Amino acid sequence: MTNRFFWQGIRTDEDALIKAMNVAGDRLVEEYGGRKAKQRAELELDLIKQLEDASDDALDKCRALWTLITTGKEDAVVALVEPGPLTHAAGAAGSR
Repeated sequence: MTNRFFWQGIRTDEDALIKAMNVAGDRLVEEYGGRKAKQRAELELDLIKQLEDASDDALDKCRALWTLITTGKEDAVVALVEPGPLTHAAGAAGSR
């Protein structure tokens, strides 16, 4: 969702491909094509990168990631990552 050139050269039904690729029930797919989907995807990618670097237990990180993917709620991820500017912005964005 963050790469506008992804579809370049692909000849297929975009909606069918997105649906087929959504094997994890990603809540963000529901917003695909919407005005704020790209912005939301970029925020989530940043959170995932921070989660990857976090020193917490792997199972806790997996649970937080699953929550983010399936519900769009970043609270579980934010609770595990180090405090920083992005986590504060993410918490504010989730409270809208």
